[in-house]
Amino acid sequence: MLHRLDLSATRDFYLITAGKKSNFQFRADILNFTNFINKDWGVTQRVTNANVLNYRTTTTNVPFFQLATQVEADGSRVLIKDTFQKNTSTFDVWQAQFTLRYIFGK
Repeated sequence: MLHRLDLSATRDFYLITAGKKSNFQFRADILNFTNFINKDWGVTQRVTNANVLNYRTTTTNVPFFQLATQVEADGSRVLIKDTFQKNTSTFDVWQAQFTLRYIFGK
């Protein structure tokens, strides 16, 4: 389950120049605000190994299964302990965008 929250704030400004009213709008958006608060929040995970128990062969009508393994950083193989891994994409980090808009004819 993933919880993700986007935050947006808008402020309108009015200026009078040459007897005409000009409208400006400033907007700030923070996408994935939960990741902005805490780096471990709002991050998706992907499956590294969907099959923890693998079928290998049948010998004398007895099926043989083997537990999945994973390779450690030092190159050794151990029984699988990490079935999910955090994604590392631009959708999993917070992003901010700022917008200034001029509104004609108001």
